[in-house]
Amino acid sequence: MPSDEWALILRPRAVYRHIRPVAAAYIPAYILWFSLVIAVAIGSSATARLHIGLVASLAFMWAFVPVIHVAAALALIATAPRRAQPVGPAVALLLMGHGPWSLALLTIGALGAAGLGHWFELTSAIVAIAVVLTVRIVYAYCVEVLAASAVGAGLRAAAHQALTYAIAVLCVDWAVGGLAQRFGP
Repeated sequence: MPSDEWALILRPRAVYRHIRPVAAAYIPAYILWFSLVIAVAIGSSATARLHIGLVASLAFMWAFVPVIHVAAALALIATAPRRAQPVGPAVALLLMGHGPWSLALLTIGALGAAGLGHWFELTSAIVAIAVVLTVRIVYAYCVEVLAASAVGAGLRAAAHQALTYAIAVLCVDWAVGGLAQRFGP
């Protein structure tokens, strides 16, 4: 991750306040990067060994996740009347906040590969840290990039995170057949 992405984890408001405009070309790079992060995390956790075919197929199968992130970013940005950035760069700036989840997924994948993935408490703590850091980044983004008030930024960040996690829960449910088993034929 380039330095701005690392810095967003530690001091998001300062970074968003002083960051250079980011090209919209960051968006497809983000989709590829995050698809690969997911693939490496899942593949290493499940098999403890990675090979290019496994990573490529998993990245292809899970590419919808970063695409959903782009859609959630668009929903957040489309409702911001005072933003100074054009849509493409504004989306790219929000996606730069992926650091907590990239680190969390890679850490959980490494723990799984090491045989420690069954530790629910450790995995839960890693996820909780990623959630808190991400909320902080999205809030800073709303204040500094979208020019929202403190209350407006809080509401926007909460709505964005609720949308993102609701979609994630639905995707996991779909993958394991949860609702289909309850309400199916």
